[in-house]
Amino acid sequence: MKINKITQKLAFFGAIIITVFLTSCGETVDGMKKDTEKAVEATEKAADATVDATKKLAEETKAAVESAADATAKKTEAVVEGTKAAVEGAAEAVKKSVEGTPPN
Repeated sequence: MKINKITQKLAFFGAIIITVFLTSCGETVDGMKKDTEKAVEATEKAADATVDATKKLAEETKAAVESAADATAKKTEAVVEGTKAAVEGAAEAVKKSVEGTPPN
């Protein structure tokens, strides 16, 4: 009879310990779920911010490239006009030289 009572007490305390352990595990699992959800949300926000920043940088880069292309085109046009004027001046000088008129 004494063994039965000791066994019953051990079983009772064992059940209490298991119940407490399982309850605390449930809270831990819920906490882990919440932490994971927060981490997922933070990751999504960071990914969205990265995408937005990348789009903005791409637009700024495109504008800078277009501006540089325009500036290069204008500079090239100025160089072509300057070269054209120099060639025309040289051609005029050669023409006058050939005709016997001294160049200006």
